[in-house]
Amino acid sequence: MSLRSVTNCWFISAYFLVFLIIVFSLTPSLLIQESIAHIPQGENLSHLVPYFFLMVFFSKTYSNRIHPVRIGLALTVLGVSIEFLQLLVPDRGFDLNDILFNSIGVIMGLLFFWATTRSWSYL
Repeated sequence: MSLRSVTNCWFISAYFLVFLIIVFSLTPSLLIQESIAHIPQGENLSHLVPYFFLMVFFSKTYSNRIHPVRIGLALTVLGVSIEFLQLLVPDRGFDLNDILFNSIGVIMGLLFFWATTRSWSYL
């Protein structure tokens, strides 16, 4: 597989995940709450895990053009924006805890990216 194919895979994965996060975040929460209710800390994990993968995917895609910390800031802004948009959706609302776990996911993704690429020069 060529480097370009791998880069395209990261690119498609990153934007598809953004699409899924926006759709699920702006869907009335009844269905989503039922699906994660049986998982311990499911609500928190449902924020942390997707933002972890977003950070990894976008860092793999754009780290040669955009500093990974800037990518992390952009993803954090995305999470905060979605929280405000949820005020307009029935059965949804603004939750600081969601923003906290989105941000923790971004930080964990950034640390994972740095650890796996050994690109500590970004610090």
